[in-house]
Amino acid sequence: MTTPIRVRPSPMASVLGASGPIARLLPDYDERPGQIEMAETVASALARSEHAVIEAGTGTGKSMAYLVPAIFSGKTVIVSTANKALQEQLIRKDIPFLQQVLPIRFTAAMIKGRSNYLCLDRFRDEEGFQRLTGGSRGWKRALEWKDTTTTGDLEDLEISIPPDIRGRMVSTTRTCIGDACDFFDRCFVELARQRAEESKIIICNHALLLADLHLRDMGAYLLPERDAIVLDEAHHLEEATINALSVQLAPSDIAELLEYGLLRRYVDSALLERGTHAGQRLAIDLQSACAGYQHIITEALPSGEAFADLVQEMGESLRRENPQMKRQQDKDSRRFERMMEWIDQTATTARLVSRSADEDSVRYSVPAAEGGRGREPALRWSPIDVANSLQEILFSRYPTICTSATLATRGATSTASEDEPLPNQAFSYFRSRVGIDAAQERLIASPFDYPNQCLLYVARSMPEFAINRPDEYAEALASHLDRLLAASRGRAFCLFTSYRTLDRVWSLLAPSLPFPTLRQGDAPRPELLRRFKAKPGSVLFATRSFWEGVDVVGEGLSLVAIDKLPFSSPDEPVVQARVARMKRAEQDWFGDLMLPQATLQLKQGFGRLIRSPNDRGVVAILDSRILRKSYGRQVLAALPPARRTDRIEVVEAFFQSEPTQL
Repeated sequence: MTTPIRVRPSPMASVLGASGPIARLLPDYDERPGQIEMAETVASALARSEHAVIEAGTGTGKSMAYLVPAIFSGKTVIVSTANKALQEQLIRKDIPFLQQVLPIRFTAAMIKGRSNYLCLDRFRDEEGFQRLTGGSRGWKRALEWKDTTTTGDLEDLEISIPPDIRGRMVSTTRTCIGDACDFFDRCFVELARQRAEESKIIICNHALLLADLHLRDMGAYLLPERDAIVLDEAHHLEEATINALSVQLAPSDIAELLEYGLLRRYVDSALLERGTHAGQRLAIDLQSACAGYQHIITEALPSGEAFADLVQEMGESLRRENPQMKRQQDKDSRRFERMMEWIDQTATTARLVSRSADEDSVRYSVPAAEGGRGREPALRWSPIDVANSLQEILFSRYPTICTSATLATRGATSTASEDEPLPNQAFSYFRSRVGIDAAQERLIASPFDYPNQCLLYVARSMPEFAINRPDEYAEALASHLDRLLAASRGRAFCLFTSYRTLDRVWSLLAPSLPFPTLRQGDAPRPELLRRFKAKPGSVLFATRSFWEGVDVVGEGLSLVAIDKLPFSSPDEPVVQARVARMKRAEQDWFGDLMLPQATLQLKQGFGRLIRSPNDRGVVAILDSRILRKSYGRQVLAALPPARRTDRIEVVEAFFQSEPTQL
């Protein structure tokens, strides 16, 4: 009789499997094969110092699937996320749990951008001002918190501080004077950096990571040295990089520099007067060019070049006659250094936003509601393609794991081997946009039973949106939603691709609905979510900020209705510039840009519904183009494998078969 060969489980299966240390601590623990597969892929990539691109469906357990192999690798790993909520979950929940359960010891720390931290030096200045004015209740609470906090992270402050006061309390690059500060040994930013330097797992966000990668080319740094990087929510990487590399200029930015006391003290009065006049001319031109709505600006602004020349002349004059040359590194000399950096940055920004953009960048107006600190318009310069930049500063230097629930724009019929790409190029769009070349790839399905838990309804009878008939479209949309909401008994997210359509449908539908109704814009996002969860049967009308990062588990959310495919607005400046460049190159701008973007965004909206093995509900896409257009099959193939129907009667029957627990 042949003795069966016993196959030893992989190290990741030994930890994450049904007999591992996590399962022993959690009595209801279910082994997730997809989580183990992802962890093994991450472990392999880290061991080989390779890249990996992994889409892991909702419920896979991504956080544990990258944290466990990162910890076992013994390497210093930066984990970067797109939002603070996930950072907090990792550092306050997941990592403490793993420190308790894993057989190896490791250290971890979270670090944010300096504007999240209290500056004790600036706080002292603000305290003097508040004493003169009597101080608000909020200020007094902040005063108490300042003496007890160990992190200085203003997110830990339980009350809201008015934006103007907060702006005068936080640490900024422009005001930080480093070790010349009286509070340097207690500086919260420095303490956070020190904790990060002493840790093997470092949690940050994409904005801070990208700022660090950019500064390293100039010999500076914000984050510790690392052996590898994990990018969670990697579908945000391109957008985050564009934001990190963009610059903008508003009239208040010009005035703030020219009115700065240190500048006025040391710059020759005649030169300062010329600079002030140039700044005023530029401010007027900015107001004129940026007034009204967001739009691309193609013409050059000569006043911007003239202002940049004078600012640069001021900087050269100050360097020649440096009044701090013979001083030690004290407060005054450090403030002078910061001012010189400010001058150089302003000159560079003024040139970028004033010169005619090339085909790799775009200049555009930012409306007053989104512009400078005083709600004024601003002129912005942005790159339109960051693939080469990311290849240079990230992927050519550090093994990087990119993961998200939404990275693939095509479905896959089989899983790739370690050395073979997916057969139908599921990740080709993501990889082309961020500049990642060779990488291990995995498309890991959600462990949820979508065919039984979820029904996908596509409205075949919905008319296509026509810009000259918006009211007719809104009425048809409201009619469909009314019937769907009656079937689901409320309990719904109604997700729209524009505020205008949302408002039209809201005005038609909300007054007659027999359910609690909520509308984005009527309260802050966290408060709307709290109200939705608190009131059974609620219906939330929202736009894209609720398409992702929102987690409602249970029967409180049983319907996600999406008005139409979320194609990017052709008027959005970066999109418009990309499309124009692709047209000039005779490329397929729709199939290679617009459609993949919309597919990823649709997958995010779809993902709001099924958040646990016990969730059940309907995703309704009220866009008949999915059924009529040739690209619809590709879009549907990229979505989770829910049952599909184009008959609303099937939706009604689905909800009628639901156990009533309300």
